[in-house]
Amino acid sequence: MLIGETIKNIRREQKLTQDNFAYELGCKKSYLSRVERGRLLPGGAFIKRLAELYKLDETVLILQCGKIPRQMEGAIAQQLLESKTQT
Repeated sequence: MLIGETIKNIRREQKLTQDNFAYELGCKKSYLSRVERGRLLPGGAFIKRLAELYKLDETVLILQCGKIPRQMEGAIAQQLLESKTQT
């Protein structure tokens, strides 16, 4: 599932309009609309606020955006280096 669909589902589960949800998240309705439609990836502050408000795993949300959390970048780079030296 893409992050926009996830965010839309969270909003609908809370029975909130885009106006109310955007207000809670501290963004504009137009921004939320673009995110929900997959036209824009949400920024880090948006993801952090969403995770805090609704007790969600921030890392899962970040991964749904196709972004790699900073904590994982080093481990992934190391794994890539190791796999190259083994071949």
